[in-house]
Amino acid sequence: MNSGVRYGLKSSLIKELLTLCKEAEPGTLVTHEIAKGLHEVNGNNAYLTPLVELFSESFRNPKEQADGSVDLKDLGNIDTVTKDQPVLEKIPYTSGTEGMNVFGESIPAIPGKDIKLPLNPSVKVSPDNPNLLLANKEGLVRFDGKELVIDDVFMLPELDPQKGHVKFKGSVVIQGDVSPDMKLTATGDVVIGGFVESAVIKCGGELTILSGASGRIEEDKTNGQHYTCILQSGGQINLDFANQCEITAKTLVNVKRQVSHCIITANSLKVGQGKKPKGQITGGRFLLCKTLEAGTIGTESNVATDISMNRTYDIFINKEIELADWIQEMVTRRENLEVSYNSTMDPNKKLELEPQLTMLQSKIERYTGYRAELIKKRREYMDNVFVKVNTKLYPKVSFFMTDNAVISEEKGPSVIKIDDFELKILPLI
Repeated sequence: MNSGVRYGLKSSLIKELLTLCKEAEPGTLVTHEIAKGLHEVNGNNAYLTPLVELFSESFRNPKEQADGSVDLKDLGNIDTVTKDQPVLEKIPYTSGTEGMNVFGESIPAIPGKDIKLPLNPSVKVSPDNPNLLLANKEGLVRFDGKELVIDDVFMLPELDPQKGHVKFKGSVVIQGDVSPDMKLTATGDVVIGGFVESAVIKCGGELTILSGASGRIEEDKTNGQHYTCILQSGGQINLDFANQCEITAKTLVNVKRQVSHCIITANSLKVGQGKKPKGQITGGRFLLCKTLEAGTIGTESNVATDISMNRTYDIFINKEIELADWIQEMVTRRENLEVSYNSTMDPNKKLELEPQLTMLQSKIERYTGYRAELIKKRREYMDNVFVKVNTKLYPKVSFFMTDNAVISEEKGPSVIKIDDFELKILPLI
């Protein structure tokens, strides 16, 4: 029989089939692969790669001295780029390689996705390479994965009342400590080589404090309870420890050792170092939307610790409620129109109402589809939200992840996540 196989026939496989047929009992159906197609290879997406060492990465691990000690205030060399220096390259997407089925028909590959070079006044496209960005000025490079910016740099040995508050368009490097009641605002990265005490630090880029940060909780007759140490970043925040601080980051808060009695708002929180963080969380409130990893959460003295992973979940729910209300409104309007349509005997009036009924029904179906897709995305998103405790989970820790749960007994290494639409605390394997 002519099966139409035109590609991938293998003589060795045909010989195996003939052998099987020869050895089979009469009347037996023998199946065996005799042809193999060629799988398509999909293309790779374009991506951006910095061509210079980012200072924000190089200083996260303080330089170790010959005797094994570490000087937390040693920021190392602060290298800036010069004008016309290559700083960022776009690696182009690939088209992929098409495959072929056994009938000789080509299987198209899915090409990778392209991206645009992110342009801003501090960089320019190389005249010799459209995928290369050059520095348009001298300064310190800042890269958030999507855009590279070259900032002016302002450096101080320390920030104290003698220096005054700092508000700078660019990146700021403080080699020493930040004194109480000081304020620092920058559009770029902020690097502090020392300790921050009861100060306000705000930046548009990444914030790194090589030592820790500490504040107090004060009562104010006008504003009520507030923290004296406030850290805010448009990117990631890195520090050694945090005590009684209000911390807000757009992405990750990365604490090396301990977080005590803080309010933290971020996408994710990591307390500890390495692949299995062993840092400690003691008390406080945490409003996150992706992941939390730590060694120990809570204390033997049962200090209350509230952890909500519902930042994005709440956005989904509010949008779903908004869509449901809008759908219900359109359903009510359609029902009222149907009453008018069914009660009138005027054919001209019916002709006038029919397009309105059709349009409302179309909108109801379209927005119902939007809501169903939103519910699906919300469930898929929450499947990837988790809290991982690598050492010990104490009582009096409250978790809010769609629903809420309060830990009533001490647990060992655990993972808290949504499983089958329920919040579950499972042993960490």
